[in-house]
Amino acid sequence: MKIKVINNKTKSSQEYKWTGEAYLVGRTDTCHIFINDQEVSSIHGMITVREGKIEYIDLNSTNGSHINNLALSKMQSYILQEGDAIKICDYFISVEDYDNCQSKKNDICWWNQGDLTVECVRIINETPTTKTFVLVGKMPVLFNYQPGQFIILNLEIEGQKIQRPYSISSSPSRPHTIEITVKRVTEGLVSNWLHNNIKVGAKLELSGCYGDFTCGLKPTSKLLFISAGSGITPMMSMSRWLLEAGLDVDIIFIHSASSPDEIIFRQELEMMAMKYHNFHLSVTVTRKKPGQTWLGYSGRLNQAILQLMVPDLGSRTAYICGADGFMATVKTQLQNLGLPMQNYYEESFGGSKIAENQYNTVPVAEPIITSSVVVFAKSGKEIAYDGEEVIQSLANKHGVSIKRSCGSGVCGICKSTILSGEVKYIKEPKALDSSDRKQKLCLTCIAQPVGKVTIDA
Repeated sequence: MKIKVINNKTKSSQEYKWTGEAYLVGRTDTCHIFINDQEVSSIHGMITVREGKIEYIDLNSTNGSHINNLALSKMQSYILQEGDAIKICDYFISVEDYDNCQSKKNDICWWNQGDLTVECVRIINETPTTKTFVLVGKMPVLFNYQPGQFIILNLEIEGQKIQRPYSISSSPSRPHTIEITVKRVTEGLVSNWLHNNIKVGAKLELSGCYGDFTCGLKPTSKLLFISAGSGITPMMSMSRWLLEAGLDVDIIFIHSASSPDEIIFRQELEMMAMKYHNFHLSVTVTRKKPGQTWLGYSGRLNQAILQLMVPDLGSRTAYICGADGFMATVKTQLQNLGLPMQNYYEESFGGSKIAENQYNTVPVAEPIITSSVVVFAKSGKEIAYDGEEVIQSLANKHGVSIKRSCGSGVCGICKSTILSGEVKYIKEPKALDSSDRKQKLCLTCIAQPVGKVTIDA
């Protein structure tokens, strides 16, 4: 089979051999069908075969696509008939030897859960300490996820198996790749390893997709995104998706960075603010380096600044992401300014600490014994416990595998079954619902044993 591209202005043409796999069309040089024209979107569309039928999908392009002069809806597949011509700006695209593909089946599939091997195809230096890793499936896949969700990287570093969650920064409207944006942390084992070792062509193992921190299922008409540091990543995923999908929403996007050169996605954010009338950007920096020029807000977010940035706060739905201390402060400020708390959602990018108030699964009497025991049934390990660690940390320390992510009891990925005994929580177990409790599930990232407890791990 062949795909033929004709430039309607110059009448020149180019042919591509095609075996029926998914071919991307656009002006990015990584596209299978490369069209060097500024009117064509970076990733404009995709030609593929599904169940023996040739399909074309417009991947949220700026200037749209036409088939036989019919304008196509974005992100909707269109089955091509013999003789159909795809029109992209000044270019016509057609599939030749059409009959040869009728018996072919497309081996590309949608992926949204389970384990997957991916390959790094591009690395973007966002700031001096932050990189975006652009990933594709080793076997052809299209990524299907909600904006704001995260994946877990399954790594082996210096002989040690390690799992780390990373929010997806890309938009599901561009399903051919998935992106994670990683800020190097001074003492961070995984972030430093990724920055130092992952090059284009490197393979990674991941699992996903996880999390309920998303506006994708039912976006409200007025949204407020507030982030700090690398907490910007899920906000960027949601913003990209909302704007590319052309949804009727008004977004106020507030970000706090340590310095002007550490504003992640700065150039793209500024372009989005200029391009979209419904995207309102405010950035504040907490400090400036000598010689740096900054004309925006300076200092930490406070109620006075928030009141200026969000005059209609009471009518918005707020999504907050950052370190625990940042979120606690912002939450209090938003409450004081009148945000209804039923419209407040957060995602923690910091670990849990022992809270003053502990939340129990059931009322627990003071234990008579002075120490507790955790039995991990599947692993056959019985571990004495007499401290302030959570069950997940205890498991990891003794080689028991329990998936980890938020460390704050909000994502639910660490849910494990209590076979016997009871646990108490160091903070509210937000990811547990009534059905989870009936099934004796616990959140090991914020759970501590009460006496002897047996966990199915």
